[in-house]
Amino acid sequence: MDIGQLEAFISIAKTANFTKSAELLHIAQSTISAKIHALEESLGTPLFIRTNRSVTLTPAGEYFLSYAERIVSLAGESRLGVQTNQRFTSTLVIGGHGSIWAYGLLSRLQSFREKHPELALHLITGYASTISQHVVDGVVDIGVVYLPPANPGLEVIPLAEEELLLVGRDKPQRPVNADSLWSPKYVHLDWGAPFSEWFQSLSGPNYIPSFKLDHPSVMLHILLEGGGYGFMLKSIAERHLDCGALVSIPHDFAPPPPRRPIFVIYLASKKNYLTTKLGLELFYPPSASRKH
Repeated sequence: MDIGQLEAFISIAKTANFTKSAELLHIAQSTISAKIHALEESLGTPLFIRTNRSVTLTPAGEYFLSYAERIVSLAGESRLGVQTNQRFTSTLVIGGHGSIWAYGLLSRLQSFREKHPELALHLITGYASTISQHVVDGVVDIGVVYLPPANPGLEVIPLAEEELLLVGRDKPQRPVNADSLWSPKYVHLDWGAPFSEWFQSLSGPNYIPSFKLDHPSVMLHILLEGGGYGFMLKSIAERHLDCGALVSIPHDFAPPPPRRPIFVIYLASKKNYLTTKLGLELFYPPSASRKH
């Protein structure tokens, strides 16, 4: 198999159409059909079920898709790495959830870049499972995640704990309690463990929020527009609290919301690599004591 075959396979898996994929890849339909035939021959199994009306993945195709995407991604990263190293001495790739970069860690990056002008620094955003897999595959040198992966090949180091605050634009007349979570004023975002377990202990197992979101930046915008109140990371809400755009909402939750831990992960087998050491320096400056 080759990269061209894998790119054709991934495109057809996404578009479910040979003709459209051929157009997107700027090749003839006969060429893309030949690539898929050759790939299926090399794997010894059909990857697509073809009818006059549809193209769908076989069970083998569904299984192979994630591997194909990872191989193509690794090939792209290797090409970029070779090109980058013609200008820089090394490339450091760090992956993390978007909210970590947007609100918690960007302040560290500028001084780090000034200290290491010889280093090409690349940031990748994604969810914990994606970032963890990228670290395992070698696409990402250092991952920053909220949920530590259960992979014995990865080193996991605590980085920080984020405080969760109940905030909104307007303060209600009385403190918020468990019953208030059923109110249309409450905006819900699941911040993951241990917040999920804590929240369920308050709301009960059959809770359905009036308004649920899945991204902190959207949540922040809605709260700033006066769309209600909700739990927000202190690193996100702090400057808006300082300027009065948001206020802290009094509540009587006992115990209070748990802190959200952040972890740094990297391949244990690459602990002594230069890129790993530089990445750890970004999060754990030499002047700060650390154990890992």
